[in-house]
Amino acid sequence: MPNEITKNSPLWGSYSDVYFDFLSNCPFSSFAVVTAWNPKSQWQSKLKNSLKNRQLLQSIPNVPMVKVNVGNADFSWFEASFALALSLESARMLGVKFEQNALYWVDNGVLSLHSCDNPHQMTQLGALATRCINPERLTTL
Repeated sequence: MPNEITKNSPLWGSYSDVYFDFLSNCPFSSFAVVTAWNPKSQWQSKLKNSLKNRQLLQSIPNVPMVKVNVGNADFSWFEASFALALSLESARMLGVKFEQNALYWVDNGVLSLHSCDNPHQMTQLGALATRCINPERLTTL
């Protein structure tokens, strides 16, 4: 795939150095973190990104979700995202539909980064709580 982001690319490195700000309690033991912001890592206005995120939520009306901001350590850059109680494969298909390069998967408190385009590409990132500015909102851990 010509536009695939590989593990050795600077963009994958940026995706790996990530932090989470849950806007409410997250009761899921396994969940995906997905956004529709900045498709294929191409900057979009806040209005366009908000519309894309609304479309994402409308495409999965019955999936339990928690809003979460995902960004760098000081949140000078972040994307409005959703913790979604669905399978990794369903999340990957959603990421592809909304032209995302990657998504985050959490299983029993362990965070990993997954390519949306290549199901064999993933990176373990360790304990989610260590990357959370409000770990007390992870109510199942």
